[in-house]
Amino acid sequence: MKGPEGVPIITKIEDRNGEVLWEYQASPVRVLTERQSTIIKDILRNVVLHGTGRRAKKAVNLSIRAQDLVLNIPVPTFGKTGTANRFTNSSFAGFVARLDQRIPAWDSSKGFVITAYVGYDDNKPMKSKHTEIYGASGALPLWIDTAVAIVNSPAYVSNVQLADLAFETLEDEATNRVGLKKIAVSPISGLPISTGIIPEQGQEIPVVLSDVTEQGKEIKLNRVFEPVGGPNR
Repeated sequence: MKGPEGVPIITKIEDRNGEVLWEYQASPVRVLTERQSTIIKDILRNVVLHGTGRRAKKAVNLSIRAQDLVLNIPVPTFGKTGTANRFTNSSFAGFVARLDQRIPAWDSSKGFVITAYVGYDDNKPMKSKHTEIYGASGALPLWIDTAVAIVNSPAYVSNVQLADLAFETLEDEATNRVGLKKIAVSPISGLPISTGIIPEQGQEIPVVLSDVTEQGKEIKLNRVFEPVGGPNR
């Protein structure tokens, strides 16, 4: 399998009249199997739904004007916060899904990857007697602002119709293809919980994708080692 290419400094050459003489054409290379990718996306999605990235959960919206109304449509976001030792920097790396109008559905593989970083040039700790800057408090707000600008840019919203926004995501299809199951887990311990448990009012029960075998009321975890890129790597 061919390795990933480096991104050139020059991506396009035009003549004085604006005619394109040469333009860089990327050659995407799959480095993870669909199964690995699906599991990682689920982890990053749960960071936003239940973890340190919760601020982004309902903050990235696609604004669509319909006559006299403005509808704010939540765009699925994925990512992970980062906080360096001694609070020398904070970061958030993630991506937003994009609408695939052919289906239509949210497609994370055609989205936009965004990374935000906050820190001093001299690596000075972002910490004082009363304040400590974490990934969620420093970089994530900048990431959200950038994501909102992208999803409301002309390139993103072009030809989007309201009817296209009544759909399911593509994640369920991928989940079924790779043989993973959705397991409800405790928000405190992270361990599987009984399907008969009724959550308290306002409480959300996290759901994670896992490779398991259900034996009656018991769940057996299948431990599988799979090299990056698949078993043939």
